[in-house]
Amino acid sequence: MASRRQRRASGAKRSKTARPEVAAAKPGKPESTRAASRGKRDPFSTYGNGRLTSPDRTLRRFGKRISAYTDILHQFPNVAGYCKWSVEHTLSNEITIKPAKAASADDQPRADDAAERMKKAWARVRNAAVVLQSLLMGEYYGFARAEMVARFDEVVKEWIPDLYDVDQEAWLFHDDGRSFVITTQNPQGIEVDDAKFVHFQSGSADTKYGYGRFAYLYTVVWKIQQLEDYALQAIEDFGRPLPIVHIPRGWDEPEKAAFEAALDKTLRNYLSAPTNDLKASVDMPTGSMSSSGAAGRQEFEAIGRYETWIQVLLLGAPQTGNKSLGTGKLEETRRAVWDDKTPLHLSALDNCLNGSWRDTYCRWNLADLPVELWPRFESDSTSVSDGLTGIQAQTATDVLVKLGAQQITATAAVELLSALGLPRARAVAMVESTVKERESLRTVVTAPSGSAPVDEPPPADGDPEEEEEAA
Repeated sequence: MASRRQRRASGAKRSKTARPEVAAAKPGKPESTRAASRGKRDPFSTYGNGRLTSPDRTLRRFGKRISAYTDILHQFPNVAGYCKWSVEHTLSNEITIKPAKAASADDQPRADDAAERMKKAWARVRNAAVVLQSLLMGEYYGFARAEMVARFDEVVKEWIPDLYDVDQEAWLFHDDGRSFVITTQNPQGIEVDDAKFVHFQSGSADTKYGYGRFAYLYTVVWKIQQLEDYALQAIEDFGRPLPIVHIPRGWDEPEKAAFEAALDKTLRNYLSAPTNDLKASVDMPTGSMSSSGAAGRQEFEAIGRYETWIQVLLLGAPQTGNKSLGTGKLEETRRAVWDDKTPLHLSALDNCLNGSWRDTYCRWNLADLPVELWPRFESDSTSVSDGLTGIQAQTATDVLVKLGAQQITATAAVELLSALGLPRARAVAMVESTVKERESLRTVVTAPSGSAPVDEPPPADGDPEEEEEAA
């Protein structure tokens, strides 16, 4: 171990002046070997030196750029809130780095050591929290990209790829997978080395544009915008009483002028109309609509229906502001739907980081380590691939027994189970089921670790002293 550390300390990868090259082990482009790529299926999908147009049908239909989706986030804070909620809910789970499973026991210490080094390096990455949020927003755009910039860290003494997000509007892609950055002087884009970028993709693997959920959202928010305009116009026209003043035709001009001057002092807005009556009168035809709040009601009801559609699309289930009937069962069901999406989002993010940041870091700092021993990002998943040892399983049982006996809190139980190696999603499910079905479980007393729980003796029916006297 000591000799390996000495080799690391004396190697070029430890030197501040020996900056690593990202493209040292640049992977090939499998897209160029595809027999049914988009450019081959549809030659009209390319323009200007083979740049692909976005496959997004919504953008093509309305002649928009992908920046139209960013405009939606700024114009509709509710949509932005749903997206941010999903992203932040996903990142509330820890991004986990795990060692590779070596084929031989002799290589496992090297894999474990590499994982520890990578964990320390990942904790030193600049802008990681911000860029991870930006990458997960790629689910709604179709893709998201971030740039990796080399920096020698004085704490871990290694080269670390720092992260910087780049807007979706800045990218064009070739049919063979090459990437181009759009600049003010180059609207066709300048080709860049893909090995220097993290690419998150969602919805489709046909092109690097992917296919985002905003594509299904655009027409709905457009309808909501139109309905809001109609609703505001209805409120302006009928939301407040608009009096109609009937002025007799027989009045002379001085008398009419004096009457209108008096109306201007008392009424802000009104309509005047001539009448054959001898006396002036005032009608309030919109008074009933304003008093009942009917102005714009139909429009707002339609907006609420479209709002539900948006929630189903972005979150998987509609939201409500309170718990139905005071039981919360509906909210529990919806929360389960939202939680079911978290492992999928984490898995997509892990795959993205493994194919970019992990590979770059290992090429820079673990060049002497075989690829099969490289650590990997593997955050919460729906299954325990490595299993639990007997001691870990017994410890998990003890934790759940204490939770059922109300000796620890649910939050503490989740943390303890997660520390054992269980995925957080599964730990939460186990804790929630234990709490929910606590009343139906047998009452047990805490047993020493390694032994089975013992049933509590049933309470005595009568007084022990009386039973002894009777005996």
